[in-house]
Amino acid sequence: MNTDAAIRGARSEFDRNLYHLGRYANRLRALKLERHDAFAVPDDAIIEAIDLFVLRFLKTVDASTRRLFPAILREQEEYEEGMALIDVLNRMEKLGWIAEAERWRAARERRNQVTHEYPDAPQIRVAILEAALELERSIQSDGRKILKRLSA
Repeated sequence: MNTDAAIRGARSEFDRNLYHLGRYANRLRALKLERHDAFAVPDDAIIEAIDLFVLRFLKTVDASTRRLFPAILREQEEYEEGMALIDVLNRMEKLGWIAEAERWRAARERRNQVTHEYPDAPQIRVAILEAALELERSIQSDGRKILKRLSA
């Protein structure tokens, strides 16, 4: 696959997931998780909002860090096979594609955390989701910038 096709496919996937991530993040924010014991008292609306947000958070972080960022760096001849994620993120920051590599590293870490269940500690799940919601804002900001730059 040539680099143009790889970027187009990765861009399309990232764009679609970024859009839905924003929708589901707003829905989850509107529910004000801190006011609910969402994991002790099953409420279908809360559980659905959490599930949809988590799914799109995972997909967006994966689409960017596993597909889009490496494709962009390949196109710019800045990618080295087997590059560690932190090196990819640092290079993306250095080239001005993302604002802060550390925020994306944190998003990747939250991506791994949101998949875990903490049945005896709902406050931990709420804290993880709130951290992911905060990171979603950075992902949206960088995402819009990336998509605009790719469209130029």
